[in-house]
Amino acid sequence: MPDRKTLSAIQKRVAAMHLPKPHKLSRIDIITLIASFLFALLLWTYIAANVMQEYTVQLNSIPLIFDITNSRAASYNLNLTPESQDTLENMTVDGTVSGSRSMYGALKSSDVVAYVDFNSTVAATIGTQTLPIKLRTVSGEELTNFKLSTSSVTVDMDRYEWRSFPVNEASYPFLIRDEETRINESDISFEPATVQIYGPSRRLTQIDHLCVNIVNSEDLTQTKTFSDCTNYTLKDSDGNEVDASPFSLQTTRYSVRIPVFYTKELPVTINIANPPTGFDTETIMKRIRINANDVYTLPGYGDNNLRITIETTDPDNKATLDALETWTIESLALSQLTLNESVKVPVIMPEGFSDSSHIDFVNITLDSSDLGTKRLWIKNSDILLINPNQRYNYALESPGGNTLVTLIGTQEELDKVDEENIKSSVNLVNISISTEGVYSQRLTIKLPETVSGVWVSPESTVSIQVSVSNT
Repeated sequence: MPDRKTLSAIQKRVAAMHLPKPHKLSRIDIITLIASFLFALLLWTYIAANVMQEYTVQLNSIPLIFDITNSRAASYNLNLTPESQDTLENMTVDGTVSGSRSMYGALKSSDVVAYVDFNSTVAATIGTQTLPIKLRTVSGEELTNFKLSTSSVTVDMDRYEWRSFPVNEASYPFLIRDEETRINESDISFEPATVQIYGPSRRLTQIDHLCVNIVNSEDLTQTKTFSDCTNYTLKDSDGNEVDASPFSLQTTRYSVRIPVFYTKELPVTINIANPPTGFDTETIMKRIRINANDVYTLPGYGDNNLRITIETTDPDNKATLDALETWTIESLALSQLTLNESVKVPVIMPEGFSDSSHIDFVNITLDSSDLGTKRLWIKNSDILLINPNQRYNYALESPGGNTLVTLIGTQEELDKVDEENIKSSVNLVNISISTEGVYSQRLTIKLPETVSGVWVSPESTVSIQVSVSNT
């Protein structure tokens, strides 16, 4: 084991190997060390005073956006009313953002977006609501430490929905008609006949119907369908125009069929139905008077004629109208015309025609100033039964009796007629037999050939007994 002296020598050698040799700092080293310390102190002071300090940046004229898509308000099916959208459209706000200079020192107005927060306090009701305005960077980072000149907006919100409305009016100021045509407004038809309109519910309640505006300029002389009409007006129940800008329409193209009436005004006349051979209808026609709101004569027998306006939508019927000079409203039997009573005649239009004069009926009377009556009794035994069916037996119910006949005519004509020169008969072919029995039949009177202006009125009838023939 080494002695104490040897160990001490070894320890001194080891210590000499690890300890640096003493170094004496030069003047330059001391100056450099002091300068480095001072620079570090200045740098820390600058950072503390300018970079890490609280900083406020002023931002001006930030455009306000109001996108409601995918928001809480949209989930309630709400949207801004058009008036609120117009209010927000060009709105800007001013504000400040606070924070460290390192974060916001370079922030500009163009770097941020002001927006209405439709996810915050919005309620699921229509009407007026106040919503906050918030800030975010254009990259989407939300800003929290800011103050705005306008921190909230009051907007009007409504629930948007689809509703159906009729398409039932047409405007056609430039369609010119000639004198013989008229548009049948009540029969104008539309395709489609209804339209779906989307918009704010409170504004939709203003709409009553849609009017299609036909802008074509032409001379409309026949029924025509105008296709692909894109000009339209929304109207309320009073016919006033409703602003269409808040709404979206499912379709904006319509077809409109405009039916045209052909019209012609004609004087009214009548016909005598089946006058007997040799009867002079002039006797009746010149004496007929039509009583409506005035007393009229028949055309050709006076200048004061009742006129009727006939309409049709059929071009073929128009050709018929063009060929007519009078309009016959009825055919009368002579037996209907008496001296002291009027005949009420309905004005019935044939299929395809209509009466725009709205003359529902007229009363027919006779000018009887030179007419008289004559009563004759015809012996039933003198009445001939003609055209019998051989399967049946026919007999007058009162063969020994008489039948009254009343004649009308001028006195001169009536004086030519008596019981001896008239003949009477019953045409049995007119009896439609289902069972045996008694049938009332018209009595036919044949006047002398020298008489042309006398007729029987009222109609005389006799009773015929019918039985099955045994032969």
